Amino acid sequence: MRLDPLSIRSTPAAGAPSTASPPVPSPTAAQPTRTDHFTRVSGAAPTFKELAISRGDPLREKVATLLVGLTPASVPHDDSIYALRKQVLKLRQHLDIFAHVYQRDPKQFKALRDSLDQGYEALGRFKDLFDSQGLTETTRDPGTGAFVQTTTLTELRYKKGEVDERLAAALAWKRKFLAPERQAELKSMLAGAADPEGKKTVGSRFFWGSVDQKPKASLSGVENLQRLLAGLLDRAIEEYKPFKKLATPLGENQEVFHDYRKRVRSILNVLDGFPELTAPTLAPLRQTLVEHITLCGLIEDKLVGHELASKRGKGKQAKALEEEIEAKFAALKEWQKEHGVKDALKALRDGVH
Repeated sequence: MRLDPLSIRSTPAAGAPSTASPPVPSPTAAQPTRTDHFTRVSGAAPTFKELAISRGDPLREKVATLLVGLTPASVPHDDSIYALRKQVLKLRQHLDIFAHVYQRDPKQFKALRDSLDQGYEALGRFKDLFDSQGLTETTRDPGTGAFVQTTTLTELRYKKGEVDERLAAALAWKRKFLAPERQAELKSMLAGAADPEGKKTVGSRFFWGSVDQKPKASLSGVENLQRLLAGLLDRAIEEYKPFKKLATPLGENQEVFHDYRKRVRSILNVLDGFPELTAPTLAPLRQTLVEHITLCGLIEDKLVGHELASKRGKGKQAKALEEEIEAKFAALKEWQKEHGVKDALKALRDGVH
């Protein structure tokens, strides 16, 4: 798991290092008036459809540009693989967030979204060959409290057959995605967004597919996104209890662990794209969730490594990873209690109007 050093930071106390999250602000306290920084020439707030159209094609173009760097010479630890996969995720999430405006042809929407999902998975399987080796150590800077990653490549080892197989799958997806007909189809769909009124709930179970509401054409784009964010926070609050009760993230509990992490990550992705959905005074709550999901992600990397070691019959390595996973999970549970994750989720929910 790669970290964004600009977004993974905690706020140390004056004069001394600290990893504690800032206190949870009261959502009822006086807060600055929020404004929608997306405005049309007329001065009216853009609609849900207009937000989708303004953002969609630039994301498609960015993926296409970064795909040029994926070549037969690529290796799993290339930074370009991480950047490309992250951009594919952004485009896929755009389709999830704005799914209701792309339903003129539901079959086409599903096919294009599935294609992005396939690319994300193919790039992930390729990148896992590096991440699973545990050569990146994540620590906190004692002075700033920020997460810091150090990677040592001297012990890097790959099995050529595995690299060739997974790279071939990624390159095959690249060819399909960059095919002129696929690009034209995606470009047309992104430009042809329609008002969402009357559309049934559609999309990923980690976005609109998991909330009771749907976007309305009578509301502005930001108002509709607030409806989505509120629903996602409600679900995360519900799912935090079984997540907190997990004794281990291994075995049959892995799905609960994985799904909860994706749930909260969806909330953060919406807020990353639309920070105006909550007041600036609630930024410390978002930071608590960023750190929470970062710590979960470090465990997720070890789970991937454990799965690969088990498949390769490396029992000793798998056992060592189990012990490391259990230790990290125990530390996570203590961190959650200390930093009030559930309180942060509830306060954020109260702050969404």
